[in-house]
Amino acid sequence: MTVIPMGDPHFGLMSWAAETGENFDLKIAEELTLASIDRLSIRSPASSTAMLLNLGDFFHADDGTNRTPRGNNLLDVDGRHAKIAMVGVKAMQHSVMRLLEKHENVIVKNIRGNHDPHSHMLLTIALFSRFADNPRVTVDMSPAPYYYYQFGQNLIGAAHGDGAK
Repeated sequence: MTVIPMGDPHFGLMSWAAETGENFDLKIAEELTLASIDRLSIRSPASSTAMLLNLGDFFHADDGTNRTPRGNNLLDVDGRHAKIAMVGVKAMQHSVMRLLEKHENVIVKNIRGNHDPHSHMLLTIALFSRFADNPRVTVDMSPAPYYYYQFGQNLIGAAHGDGAK
């Protein structure tokens, strides 16, 4: 089994190098994600199963208010929420398709983060809809904040970490 974890991609985040040390925007998030999944797919050995494990905060903002859902903190966001969602969904679809080139089956799990407690589920639904007719792709639909998967004698556990003690 090949597991590819994605930690906090923050699609939609905008930062300015003069203030934060690096520029970051939606285009950079997309380019980094596509390049990373392409590189990982090339370098990893073929296996029966690949797991694409989004560990949360895939999206920087959960909706068009551009604030964190829990703390109501203002976020620097690159564009409209719909545009960010379209680019993010496209990047994840690309990731699944790339993994299908090398692995017999692909499991996709999106875990909610503190920045995207609702929009992570829309990402999941979009991927489920896109790959519903592909028997080689399983999109885990559970909205639970903790994820456990047994593969042979191995247990994979994951959470975003913001709510775990």
